[in-house]
Amino acid sequence: MEGTSTQGVTIVPAYLSPTRITLITALVAMAIAVPLEVAGGVPGFPTIPPAIPISLVAALLIGVLRWKWAPILGLFVGLFMLVGFTLSGGYVRLPTAGTLLGTSGVWLYVLGFVVTILASIAALNQAFRRKTT
Repeated sequence: MEGTSTQGVTIVPAYLSPTRITLITALVAMAIAVPLEVAGGVPGFPTIPPAIPISLVAALLIGVLRWKWAPILGLFVGLFMLVGFTLSGGYVRLPTAGTLLGTSGVWLYVLGFVVTILASIAALNQAFRRKTT
């Protein structure tokens, strides 16, 4: 039985592969990174930074949808965040964002979108790999 608990061990649904779980974790890390940047004093954020709802909605959909194409949403979000980070000049803040908290947030954000892109590709590859016997 998928998703049930037997003798204290939770059984994860089969469609939630380790690569998909990594993808979801990376998306959540991106959402956590933005408040860290704001709290660390990194300038230039709107009242509600769009990266937070975008990455959390994508993580939710990838975690809930059994569709084997669902990880492509993570690829699109990761590439979108990469382009936004580059076009906004976010790479300038990588050496130092002023405070340790701000710098940590920037690096967590970068790590989040890099892992999101790589895990999306891996999850899609795994979903479409031919099963050989």
